[in-house]
Amino acid sequence: MIDTTKNGFTGLVFINIFNFYNLTRFDITSLATHWLILICLIVTFLCILFYVSNYVIPQKATELLQETYPEYKLVKNL
Repeated sequence: MIDTTKNGFTGLVFINIFNFYNLTRFDITSLATHWLILICLIVTFLCILFYVSNYVIPQKATELLQETYPEYKLVKNL
């Protein structure tokens, strides 16, 4: 299943946004400034979410596990 992979959920979000944009065919240049700011903030939030969930958390997984569950360090050393 695509949603059980590492990048699945975030990939689905980007695909759905792309499909929504292509199916509605609304003209971005005719939008008011506040709508453009809102769209930019949402896209920025999704990019940050993608980066954190796919790069930062997996790199710090061992450290976060040891911090949250001290017994993880004991089990790992056995």
